[in-house]
Amino acid sequence: MENKIRPTGEEIRKAKKFLRNKKVPLSLFKPNLFAASSKEIGQNFDGTFSTLMNVYTSGNPYYKRRLKNGNNTADTSDTTRNKKV
Repeated sequence: MENKIRPTGEEIRKAKKFLRNKKVPLSLFKPNLFAASSKEIGQNFDGTFSTLMNVYTSGNPYYKRRLKNGNNTADTSDTTRNKKV
């Protein structure tokens, strides 16, 4: 059997607070998995966050599309509807 590294409740609460302060949706990084990964790789939350964001931004096509389209906030239907005549 593998020896799994489980975070304590306090570590999970700290991870949740850290992610909320960074304004990251908790659906993107779950606090318990974030705390466990931080504990497993032996880094603090800042190092773990930067590592995970590097991986997320390099391999996620949705993130790349959001950057290309300016966060997907306006498309043609939005711009034509909001124009004043």
